[in-house]
Amino acid sequence: FPTVAKLAGSPLPEDRIIDGRDLMPLLQGKTQHSDHEFLFHYCNFYLNAVRWRPRNSTSVWKVFFFTP
Repeated sequence: FPTVAKLAGSPLPEDRIIDGRDLMPLLQGKTQHSDHEFLFHYCNFYLNAVRWRPRNSTSVWKVFFFTP
């Protein structure tokens, strides 16, 4: 959500907790890794997969729960 808001030039709402992060530095190539340790992938409303990049590691792990 913060990435889409940034692209639209819209401020984030301040009346709620936003747990997302702006991914623009990653998309623009200014950084090579997301700050997220875990990324959750959904297909419609089903949890499809989880990606885990342990901190201080170059390893990336992904587990698939559901394949459409």
